[in-house]
Amino acid sequence: MKSVGIIAEYNPIHLGHTWHIRESLRLTDAECVIAVMSGDFVQRGAPAVLDKFDRASMAVLSGADLVVELPVSHATASAERFALGGVGLLHALGVDFISFGMENDDLKSAGDIADVLCDEPCEYSDNLRIYLRNGLTMASAREKSLEAMGIDCGILKNPNNILAIEYLKAMKKINAAYKPVAVKRMGNDYNGTDKNLLPSATLVRQVIHDESLEQAMQYLPEECRTYRPCSAPLFENDFSKLLNYSILMNIDSLSDYEGVNDAFADKLRKCYTQKDFYNFSELAMALKSKDTTYTGICRGLNHILLGIKKDIADVSYIRVLAMNDRGRRFLKDNKEKISLPVITTLSKASIDPNLATDIRSSIIYNQALLDKYGIELSNDYRRNIIIT
Repeated sequence: MKSVGIIAEYNPIHLGHTWHIRESLRLTDAECVIAVMSGDFVQRGAPAVLDKFDRASMAVLSGADLVVELPVSHATASAERFALGGVGLLHALGVDFISFGMENDDLKSAGDIADVLCDEPCEYSDNLRIYLRNGLTMASAREKSLEAMGIDCGILKNPNNILAIEYLKAMKKINAAYKPVAVKRMGNDYNGTDKNLLPSATLVRQVIHDESLEQAMQYLPEECRTYRPCSAPLFENDFSKLLNYSILMNIDSLSDYEGVNDAFADKLRKCYTQKDFYNFSELAMALKSKDTTYTGICRGLNHILLGIKKDIADVSYIRVLAMNDRGRRFLKDNKEKISLPVITTLSKASIDPNLATDIRSSIIYNQALLDKYGIELSNDYRRNIIIT
């Protein structure tokens, strides 16, 4: 059974995602779609709008055949680590293709840039050091170093293209055997909010936040419009109490956490000499500066909230969240080829540090859900994978 892998957040899944799934099947002639999906927290440093089991169920209803979880330590990390985790899982599963969205589906230009970033030739690394020493951010220094080599960096202006380059880099690093396929993005761009175009996840979340989940259903695949989630929408500020507690309990060791350097930690401690309590977005804005992006700040705060420290281990398991009969058949037929242990029942799994962090993160997510709505979900040990 020929398979295509997709790395996604499905936060939540919408009509743009189903377009990507259909195009991926068309371009590859695959029979099975494997989705590596972020769990309860996502890469921009925020909670997912619905819990991972609801989003995995909706993904299977919308065209995915097997949904596995990208461990939270990778799902909430920089684009490089996010990509490395997802690409590694697809490699371990033995898929035939990886498909990702790009603004202009220029796979050759993306591949040329990925090769330089992966190999780091002397000309590139020397220029990079100079630009960083002159105070440029890593993103700006990287772009200028590539341009100094005569490489057109136009595609680096868009988040989807940047992520595509990271996927190609990661594939090269681990010597992945599958073939990359780029699908041209249609409708709104990554942060677009035009309601007359094919939606972006940003638009859908905005409608959920400002209006309701019911109002956002028009942007979701038809198969999901009658789905009734077990969870309910959560946003950054719903975790404010838990975040403040985590910061205050670790006030002397904040720089141990992923994405938190000494300057970040010092500034964070200073904030708590001025006020006793901040909501999440207020604190992120107070910490923002010309040297640090809002998203980077949110990632650091998220890592303090979830207890994710700098010693992040490589992905070492495949945790199934949802599947249909085709997904189940894929696992059965490829049992000998899959190179990491597949977890379908958590109580039988060996709990390594990444998996322990996944479990803890879901407990934190469920606590916020209970505080806001009075909804009490079972913890990960008692949640069964979804089979449709």
